[in-house]
Amino acid sequence: MFFQKLTFSSVITGAMIIILTETAFARKAFTGYSFNGDPSAQNSDSKVFSAGFSVIASKGTMGNGLTDAPDRDMYFYPAQLFIGVRLKKIRLSAMAEYMQASQITDSSEVANTNVGGTSVAFGPRLDYYNGRQSLGVFYRVSNNYQLEKVDINNNKQEYIAKSGYTIQYTHCLGGKFGLILDYTQEEFTESLSTAPVKWNRAGVGIIFSNFD
Repeated sequence: MFFQKLTFSSVITGAMIIILTETAFARKAFTGYSFNGDPSAQNSDSKVFSAGFSVIASKGTMGNGLTDAPDRDMYFYPAQLFIGVRLKKIRLSAMAEYMQASQITDSSEVANTNVGGTSVAFGPRLDYYNGRQSLGVFYRVSNNYQLEKVDINNNKQEYIAKSGYTIQYTHCLGGKFGLILDYTQEEFTESLSTAPVKWNRAGVGIIFSNFD
């Protein structure tokens, strides 16, 4: 988990550098006019590198539907970032996510269990992007979820997922800030022996990106 958090921090730094410097680079690389004489330095085709950082507040459920881990309501607070390239209206990126989760349902109602914790996920992201709004999918190829509570032997508990997905819609509100809508669904294939724990979330947040 330490290595994953270190990697996440490094990618954040790279994303911020791209967001803050890519616009200036584009202005220097282009004359400001297209071949037909129309201003075009700031059109969407002048941007190749793309990056963004978002924070989201969401709500969902987690559990395996059995008596040892009944489904319960949860709050999820992910912080996400991506770095990638864009060809015309298609954007391909690498994405990382750090998330904190807290349980809403009282533990006494769900077999005295609490599955609050933190996770770090990585994977590729593919978007349709027109310079102002995008619709894309983040394929979660790796996700390690560490529970806050330790087991009866005082050992840390961890759930692992290797396939899940996040669907997102973003819309630029002005400058480098935008609105983001998020829906995620995933199954922890390495979790409980009785049945894997599943979770989902839906939420809204803000994104800071080098929008055109």
